[in-house]
Amino acid sequence: MKQIPLYIFLAGILLIVTCCSKSEDSQPISTNTVISLSPQYITNDYRGGENTILVTTEDTWSAHSSADWLKVMPSEGSGTTKVTVSYQKNMTRYDRNATICFT
Repeated sequence: MKQIPLYIFLAGILLIVTCCSKSEDSQPISTNTVISLSPQYITNDYRGGENTILVTTEDTWSAHSSADWLKVMPSEGSGTTKVTVSYQKNMTRYDRNATICFT
């Protein structure tokens, strides 16, 4: 079995490390975005209306309501944004619940 000279082996390792190194123009992918909401919970009665939520983040965000009677405007943004949450009058005798998911 032939032995590979040490300098050829080291040159090969250096080539692999150089090719796999991080490019200066590559951008990191944010996976740890923190979104703060104030207030975090809203409770309202059957008459309908609206509330304001302050969304704070250092990244972009989007919001989705789990119910068609609950609307979020704007539904996307970036940084600190005042969001209006409006809800329609409850025409039933049953309580209803919904969730707004901010991502």
